[in-house]
Amino acid sequence: MNFSEYLDFKDIMFSATLAFFITILILTIKKIIIPATIILKNEGSLLSIKHKGKNKKETIDKCIGLFPLDIFFYNGEIFKRGMNIKVLTKSKKDNLLIETEGKFMGRNELDTICILTNEKIMICFIDSIKEIKLSNKK
Repeated sequence: MNFSEYLDFKDIMFSATLAFFITILILTIKKIIIPATIILKNEGSLLSIKHKGKNKKETIDKCIGLFPLDIFFYNGEIFKRGMNIKVLTKSKKDNLLIETEGKFMGRNELDTICILTNEKIMICFIDSIKEIKLSNKK
């Protein structure tokens, strides 16, 4: 007996439809779970992502890819990619002031800036920034 004798058009359409809905389910779960892992680390004004090392090309390329604008204007001051800065942000959850110090890596169209520290890539929301100044730390 031939395999095609057991399958008719109805069985083929059922399996194709089932595969389509399983794919949609997997993609939906992927869109919900991956951002949720970042949101869990959200402190209200900062997001943090661990990286593989401050001087690794992979980490720097990731920052530049996510934050392509290399100049940031804030209260009349200009900050350029690679400058050491200190950012003071206000947490929306606890009304705490959070200080982050590191290398400015860029800005994107979503009103966020990237600061590369020794352990993490810090993403600061511009509307929660209270103060930015140049840091003496190298």
